[in-house]
Amino acid sequence: MNAKVKLLILSSFLISVILIGCGTKEEPKEPADSVKTTVPDTATVDTVAQDSVDAVKDSAETEPAKPKSVSVLGTWSGKLSNYSATLTISNQNGNNFTGSIVVNYRHVAKHPVSGTVDPNTGVFSMRDMDQTTSSGKYYGKVSGNGRSISGSYTENKPGGITVNFSFNK
Repeated sequence: MNAKVKLLILSSFLISVILIGCGTKEEPKEPADSVKTTVPDTATVDTVAQDSVDAVKDSAETEPAKPKSVSVLGTWSGKLSNYSATLTISNQNGNNFTGSIVVNYRHVAKHPVSGTVDPNTGVFSMRDMDQTTSSGKYYGKVSGNGRSISGSYTENKPGGITVNFSFNK
């Protein structure tokens, strides 16, 4: 091996050893609210942390998780494309609902509707129950505060249009 390469390797090694040895090592600081207890075999136990873990386990075992729910019951005012519309949800059983939608086209169109809402994501899916030329499907999302629904509507007929909708409570 070339003498310069050996010198370079040796220098790198020595510098690494020196830099590693120069680091200061500090004892980890204990949180102020922590209590240390020494047990006979000189092992240290953090009793505050263990008590906290036990309390969390106890509360998780005694309190069953409450299922989320999203209520869409009531009257919602808004627009379907550029037309004023009113969505009335008259019945909700869990995630499923029924009601009607009135859209003020050139003529007033009223459709019975049914749909679902996912309580975890707020995803909203609804369809017109009648089979008219303007019936279709609605996909959207309920806002986090439960006061608005927005998404898109697509007509069922072949080549049917897709437009946006938005409703507020």
